[in-house]
Amino acid sequence: MYKKDQKFAFKHLSKIGQKAKERHGSKKGKPHTRQQMAKLRGIMESKGYPGEQFVGESQWMTIILAHHNSLSKDFVVNDTLYTSLRPKLLKAIAKGEMNPYEFAIIEDWRIAVISDRQDIGYGYLDLPTKEEIAKTNELRRNLNIRSIETRNALVDIQEKTGMNFHLAGQPWVEGKIIPEN
Repeated sequence: MYKKDQKFAFKHLSKIGQKAKERHGSKKGKPHTRQQMAKLRGIMESKGYPGEQFVGESQWMTIILAHHNSLSKDFVVNDTLYTSLRPKLLKAIAKGEMNPYEFAIIEDWRIAVISDRQDIGYGYLDLPTKEEIAKTNELRRNLNIRSIETRNALVDIQEKTGMNFHLAGQPWVEGKIIPEN
């Protein structure tokens, strides 16, 4: 599934111009991502979420779901595939099958696409402003993931000690999450 997804993503990124990307997303992306979501649903119903606990590598499904949630605004706004999977993903978090940080990244893509990057999410894809930190921290608290302030304190400890806490959010956020003014 991951190889198929990366092949589509590479072709999509290689299209020159927004209209070419939109045509490619509509013609090839929609059928591709619908097949991927159907396959994921089947896996989740029979085995559980295919995360690190199940397959030993957690990020591949996160990337597939993020690509699904970033295909196009029109697609995401009208999407019922992800919205019907979302409660199952939250249950997978509760069962320890899915990392809540991965879910936050997937949701960040959805929020950014639907709101044209005007609404704030979990602080991975788009950095919150100082006024939005409370909302970002509330979203994080609902998933039992660390606040921006705690994450930033851990980054400080990493830098002082050389330890690597493998903080979630890369490649979108490396180091501290600094609120925008």
